[in-house]
Amino acid sequence: MPELSIIFVSREVLLESLCMINIDKHVQHWLGGVEKSWEDAELLLKGKRYDFGAYAAHLALEKILKAHVTRVTGDIPPRTHDLRYLAKLSEIPFSPEQDELFQRLNEYQLEGRYPEVDKPPLIGEVVLRNIQSAREMFKWLKQQL
Repeated sequence: MPELSIIFVSREVLLESLCMINIDKHVQHWLGGVEKSWEDAELLLKGKRYDFGAYAAHLALEKILKAHVTRVTGDIPPRTHDLRYLAKLSEIPFSPEQDELFQRLNEYQLEGRYPEVDKPPLIGEVVLRNIQSAREMFKWLKQQL
């Protein structure tokens, strides 16, 4: 009877050997819908749908940050919508003002995902100011890839 050998490997080693990820493919996956998300944001904001327009802008930034995280870490980004956390993982040196912008935009994704959360309605002028800053950030992040 043949001898049976048992080899113990960590979960990480097993997953790595079973599914070597193609980094470029995953970066392209995140970038694939980024322009559409930004276009959706612009259309919704023009129609004064500030809640979902701000949500779509957040989503576009989330996707582009996940592309950066994938490129830097060589791995699939974590399942999170927190722009501040993704920005930290991307290893891009963001300013305190940019970090504050990510925090403000994080609030918009909560509004879009969970509208039943008891929050005051969004103020159009404030949203549009934040989205203007997000637009500049979006363009800059695209150039960095």
